[in-house]
Amino acid sequence: MEEQLYELLDPGSFTLIRIDIDADPVLQEAYNVRVPVLSCDQLDVCEHFLDLEAVKEALASYNRGSLSVS
Repeated sequence: MEEQLYELLDPGSFTLIRIDIDADPVLQEAYNVRVPVLSCDQLDVCEHFLDLEAVKEALASYNRGSLSVS
């Protein structure tokens, strides 16, 4: 998913923050079978596969364009 983001979106249009769910038991419980999950502004945008339209909508509604992948 991360590779697809960099291939499909302008690198300056977002900031990607990787989160290691194994380092946090609460996150591991919440996301274990859903990985990878792409979130924007603490809202899950897509999981397992990149949904480019959902990502574009999320970035458009969030000014700074910060994404996190778990």
